[in-house]
Amino acid sequence: MFENELGSKNKGSKKLRKGLLAGALCLTATSVFATGCGSSTTTSSILNNVTLKTYQQGTDQWIQMTATLSTAGYTLGAVNIPIVNPANPAVEYGQITLAPDLCGTGCNGGDLTLAFNITQGAHGQSVSPLLPNGTAIPVGGLQNATVLAFNVGNFGAKVYFAFGQGVALLGTAIPFAALDPAGQYVPGLDVFAPITISNITADVGIFAGSQPNTTGVGLFVDLSSVVTTTPALASLTSNGLLQAHHIGQGEAAPFQSSVVMQTLRGSAQQESYLYNEVVKLSQKGTHLVIQ
Repeated sequence: MFENELGSKNKGSKKLRKGLLAGALCLTATSVFATGCGSSTTTSSILNNVTLKTYQQGTDQWIQMTATLSTAGYTLGAVNIPIVNPANPAVEYGQITLAPDLCGTGCNGGDLTLAFNITQGAHGQSVSPLLPNGTAIPVGGLQNATVLAFNVGNFGAKVYFAFGQGVALLGTAIPFAALDPAGQYVPGLDVFAPITISNITADVGIFAGSQPNTTGVGLFVDLSSVVTTTPALASLTSNGLLQAHHIGQGEAAPFQSSVVMQTLRGSAQQESYLYNEVVKLSQKGTHLVIQ
């Protein structure tokens, strides 16, 4: 039924396609593909909220991103996975935590939390800073920045950290084996959309690949809103210049972000194939877990 409706060119099918797109986008930002995301859903509803905070552990400076996500159709498995130096597992770069909302029936949602050790991670051993499906991350303005990527576990997930003049970025890409069937239809397809919540700009979306553990969700966040309150990050992004320049009565000079959150789309046919498979999987009660 969905294939025929999505493939037709009448106005009714276009509205349905938009509805499925909105539903799929809800999923992409959540690490779960949501129900409760109807045809009126817009990109602003992909993330219910995103917050940033910094803290210190010993002599190391950390930053934590927490995204409250829309969920439905798919259920989300709780997990906490460390990000470690592959050459020395005793050195921890951070953790990724997925926590489903436990507020009861009819309350769909969950939290994705990424805690990252700026001090250790900035000097860590990087892998290729591509999405798990082999395509570029959906962020521009990084040509003069250092872009690092770290593997998380052994299931294809990655964490990204970029810093340089005008650049302070944190992100993650999490594939789910349960979504492999959808990715096989449109390998290499990325669908991402920028969103701003309060003073935080993010980019959320879905990436698709033909190989196992190359289809999932990605979230990238501009850290510029916390640069001036994080000495370690300010030093990395401005080589010390940010703290040396002041305006007014000891007020730090504002950080001018050059990060560009990109909108990525496929063809109408590619997106129809992807969303059709996403809906089919959600109707089967697929459980998204990290394996």
